[in-house]
Amino acid sequence: MPLRSTELSTVEDLHLDGCYRLSDRGIQYLQAKCSPTLETFELSSNQRITATSISYIQGWTHLHTLSLAECPQLVDQDFVPLKQLVTTSLRKLSLVQLDKATDRLLELLFADATDTLVEELSVARCARLTDVGVQVALQACPRLISLDVADVLLLTDDTLATSMVLLATHCATSLKHLDISFCRHIRDNDVGHLTVSCPNLTRLGLYGCTQISSLFLQGQALDDLVCYGHPLLTGLKLRS
Repeated sequence: MPLRSTELSTVEDLHLDGCYRLSDRGIQYLQAKCSPTLETFELSSNQRITATSISYIQGWTHLHTLSLAECPQLVDQDFVPLKQLVTTSLRKLSLVQLDKATDRLLELLFADATDTLVEELSVARCARLTDVGVQVALQACPRLISLDVADVLLLTDDTLATSMVLLATHCATSLKHLDISFCRHIRDNDVGHLTVSCPNLTRLGLYGCTQISSLFLQGQALDDLVCYGHPLLTGLKLRS
């Protein structure tokens, strides 16, 4: 049964995952009818929305959580309207598996910002991102609690070390969850430095991280850290 306008006006969270037929017209309707203080908007697996929809989304100026995932048609420039939300209200931003996203996307959103409110950032499976864009985002997010860069395959060993240093510098006390699964260039020393500098880190995703050895897994200093996904963790005793 369709929601009436009066019912939509009280909605605080919109979850539209899998709504693949939703178009710009639908987003325009929702933006007009939902409360201007909407806090959460999530949309995934959609190939019809354009930059026009993102302009409508930007009209919810109180958004705390925004997720746009698996929208292969969107390009970097389409996200420009979100810059204001990134710098004023967003706490959680998920841009997962955007096939055309490049470093330019993160530069458009985070360049020249130094103290955003973003606490959770996911760019997992954005295959064209590199260290350059990730580092721009890290420098702008000193409150970061969770970072997901799983399957960002173009992250390289040389600059991953720099990214780890940036995390340790800008998010030393806030960072609790990091997923670097399938970032195959990352090594023991890179994550070792992070665990020394980020005492509140409690979860570390390591699926496919083949250069991480038992030396790190057994030797890292954080008693509360849960490492998950690494093949060596099967039957491995983490504390002697």
